Amino acid sequence: PWGNEPGIDPSRANYPGENPVGHPTPVGLYPKGNTAEGLCDMLGNVYEWCGDWYSPYEAETRLKVGGPSTGGSKVLRGGAWLSFPRNVRSSYRGGDEPSGRHSLIGLRCAGELS
Repeated sequence: PWGNEPGIDPSRANYPGENPVGHPTPVGLYPKGNTAEGLCDMLGNVYEWCGDWYSPYEAETRLKVGGPSTGGSKVLRGGAWLSFPRNVRSSYRGGDEPSGRHSLIGLRCAGELS
């Protein structure tokens, strides 16, 4: 979320790198990892639910914005406090059933600012 440089490190996100915290943390504890727009914790801490249904990337899926119209799992992005470090990036996507509950999964409310 902050570009390609510098890379991820423990001052930017809650992830299982050097000296892992070992649990979710309150939003905003890693200001060095904020985006240019000021969004906090876009990587690490907890995976975030997305509105898209999950399916493996295939040629026909990549061309369709939003992925399939139905499915059994929703997309999760961003990595978490206990995920493989390689998954703590904005391009990683996983999936889970919408009824799935785990300390690795959260959500971000998004809407217009007034």
